[in-house]
Amino acid sequence: MLLKGEERVLERLSEVAGELALSAEPSAAEAAMEALARREGCVVVTNLDGQAGGAWRWLEQARRCGFEIPLICVKGPTTDRCPEDEATLVTNQARPLPSIYYDPLTGLPNRALFTEWLARAIERSQQQAGYRFAVLLLDLDRFKIVNDSLGHETGDRLLIRVARRLLAHLRFSDAVARISGDEFTILLDDVEDASDAVRIAERVHAALKDPFLVSGQEIFPTVSIGIALSVTGYQRPEEMLQDAETAMYRAKNTEAGYEIFDPEMRRKARDVLRLESDLRGAMERREFELYYQPILSMPESKVLGFEALLRWNHPERGFVSPGDFIPVAEETGLIVPIGDWVLEEACTQLSRWQDELPHARQLTMNVNLSRKQLCDGELVPRVEQILRQTRIEPDRLKLEITESMVMEREQAAIEVLARLRSLGVFLCVDDFGTGYSSLSCLHRLPIQTIKIDRSFVSRMGIDMESSEIVRTIVALARNLNKKVVAEGVETLDQLSRLEALGCDQAQGFLFSKPVNAREAEELIERAYLLTPATP
Repeated sequence: MLLKGEERVLERLSEVAGELALSAEPSAAEAAMEALARREGCVVVTNLDGQAGGAWRWLEQARRCGFEIPLICVKGPTTDRCPEDEATLVTNQARPLPSIYYDPLTGLPNRALFTEWLARAIERSQQQAGYRFAVLLLDLDRFKIVNDSLGHETGDRLLIRVARRLLAHLRFSDAVARISGDEFTILLDDVEDASDAVRIAERVHAALKDPFLVSGQEIFPTVSIGIALSVTGYQRPEEMLQDAETAMYRAKNTEAGYEIFDPEMRRKARDVLRLESDLRGAMERREFELYYQPILSMPESKVLGFEALLRWNHPERGFVSPGDFIPVAEETGLIVPIGDWVLEEACTQLSRWQDELPHARQLTMNVNLSRKQLCDGELVPRVEQILRQTRIEPDRLKLEITESMVMEREQAAIEVLARLRSLGVFLCVDDFGTGYSSLSCLHRLPIQTIKIDRSFVSRMGIDMESSEIVRTIVALARNLNKKVVAEGVETLDQLSRLEALGCDQAQGFLFSKPVNAREAEELIERAYLLTPATP
């Protein structure tokens, strides 16, 4: 829809008038053209045929998008695309269509009108062989951060600018709507195959590549796009929108930023819903369990502490991979109560070991924090309460965060970390090297330990780049007076290389896989010494 100003609109309306006049009385066509010249007119077209079906939609949308333009009243046979009761609205003055059909912020059609258009497109595809269309559902990535950091007024202005840019870069026949806070939809008419929809998705990404200057701030929005194709055989608009949304969420994990729906996604989405339902009752049913992986000093191989790792023992599915249920917990917000349980259970276990096992008082416990926990205003008092009730020394607890968690809301995260550090808790940056860290920020974080991601450790001795990254991180930690832990150590060769670099601590299957509390006690009772496993 190339709405690049009123002149282009008037030019296109002239074309539409000519098209529609083919089956209208000559006097009606002349009247329409005169209305265009005088910039006057009304808003009803009553003789649309199948080929001109997109014109009515375009005329409706153009007016809803804030263009004060003269629209054409062409007399002709009424069709089901423009019923008689709409034609009777024609008067000598332009009359706005009901406000319930458009979004008051952007001026775009809303979900109600888009759903009507989609229903008509589905009906047409059922009646007209060979007619295909597609729906694109767009979600502005990290829009909440814009609202939280720059304010809702700036967020609203960004939505308006995005809407305008979408309209300026889409085809004449495409229809755009805003269906929720930061979600837009596009109805693509007459597509030949999936490649047409992909081209539009790529065009949208290109259109939004340039920054928006909003309230004096440059904003670089990105979008995730889900694509649903009519060839799937939809019966209801809601089904198509739901599938486009499913594809959109999958697109968030792709480099391209868009994804085409396939029926397998629907099955996986249902599995996720079942998983979410089961997850909500897992704590009450005591299905969660903590496993512990030892962290050792180098080169002595002495157990210094453990990292607590969550496991879910599902009554029907057995052990569910954290990679399957942690993202669901994050998305639903369940990660906050689950994370609180992990924190309390890990500290309780450490307190029990310190009370019952000789020499256990020097052990530390590492617990991972989630992004939502870090943003939760109750995190610091919750940690303080758990330390008090479990009676462990604050410096025995080490909380792990990732780079990306900090960089998304840098200043707020630094403030929370500073409050945690003031309690005496130690802080670690986990998976270091995989995020988008800023060295200028890193030295300001109140952290004591850097953990090297296993992806780099695993390729030491295989490619020079990974070995050099590990060497650089160890040197960086030493220069910043931080401890450094290598994760995922699995071979003697890796261990030897890490020792040569001066790495402080190690963790990995070479020493021990994650074990339950009873097996961890056995490791502690062996006077903390672990011998690296040999092939």
